[in-house]
Amino acid sequence: MSTRSFINQSPFVSVILAITLCFVLSVSAVAARSDQNKDKQDRGKVSEQARNNDRDQKNERNDRNQKNERSDQGKKTDRNDQSKKNDRDKKPNGSIKLKNNNVTIKIGDKNWNHNEHYAYPTYRPVKNYDPAHPVLRQTHYTHWVFDLRTRPSSRRSVYFYFGYFPYVQTTYIRIRPYVSVSYCSAPIIINDGYYLNRGSSYEIDDTLADIRSAWLDGRSDLIKRHIDSSREIAVLLDGKYDYSIASSDYLDMTTDAIDQMKTVAFTWQSVRKRTDGSYTAYAKHTYVDQNGTAQTVYVSYTIDGYRGGYDIVEVGSSASPLN
Repeated sequence: MSTRSFINQSPFVSVILAITLCFVLSVSAVAARSDQNKDKQDRGKVSEQARNNDRDQKNERNDRNQKNERSDQGKKTDRNDQSKKNDRDKKPNGSIKLKNNNVTIKIGDKNWNHNEHYAYPTYRPVKNYDPAHPVLRQTHYTHWVFDLRTRPSSRRSVYFYFGYFPYVQTTYIRIRPYVSVSYCSAPIIINDGYYLNRGSSYEIDDTLADIRSAWLDGRSDLIKRHIDSSREIAVLLDGKYDYSIASSDYLDMTTDAIDQMKTVAFTWQSVRKRTDGSYTAYAKHTYVDQNGTAQTVYVSYTIDGYRGGYDIVEVGSSASPLN
C-alpha cells in the first residue's frame, strides 16, 4: 500500500495532518506579528532618539545665542561708557557758556547743554563747597524740572542763567496780565553800594541791604523778611515778563539757590522809581561754581511799600546787563 493510499484511506491521519498544518501556519503568523511589533518598537526608539537629539541641539543653540547676546550687550555697554568718558574728557572745564540763549552747565565731572536738557539728582551737594566731601540735602522747592524729556511742560526758572535749578513745572506757575513798566525818571546810579542819599527813605536801603546780605552771607531768612505770603511774584527773563509764582514757592526756590551757590560779590548798580510808586533795583551777581570759576549773572528786584516796609513783587535775571 502506498503512502498516498494510506492517507486517503485513514481519516484519522488526515485530521492529524490538518491540525499540524494549522499549527505551523499559526506559529508562522505569530512569529511574523512579533517581528512586525519589534520593527515598530525599533523604529519608535529611533524616532524618539532623533527627537531628543533635535531638542538637545535646539537647547544648545539657544544657550549659545543667549551667551552671544549677553556678550554683545556687555561690549555695547562698555563702548557707551567709554564714549561718554571720552566726551567728558574732550569738553572744556568752563562753567557757563552763554550764546544765543544756549547754556552749558559744568557740575562735578559732567557738562550739561541746554539743548540736550539737564539731568540732576534729587539730592544735591550744598554749602561746604568741597567736592571730595559733599553735603547732601533735599531741595526745599519740590517742583524743579531737570530733564525736559521727562517733563516737557516746563518753563525756565528765574535761576536758569545760574546753571542750577533750570526749569519749573508749568502747572505751578500762572500767566497774568502784565502792565507795561513806566518810570518817573532816569536811573539813579549807585557808586558806593548804597542807594540812599541824604533825606531818602531808609526803608528802601534796608530792603536792598537785606537782599544783598542774603546772598553774601547765605541767609534766606533775610529774603523772607520781604515776602508777602498773600501776593504773587512776577518773574522776568531777559527783561521780559514770563510768568508769576506764589511768594512761598519763590522763597523755597531762592532758599535752594542760596544753599547751592557761593556768592562772592553782589553789587547794586542802579535804581529806578516807577510811576506806581515801586522801585526796581539792578545788580551784578557774581558767584563761584564748583570748579572754582567766577560767573556773573545780572539780576533785578522790584520792591513795593507794604506793611511799613518794602516787599519783593518782581524778580528778573539775564546773561546781559538789564539797566
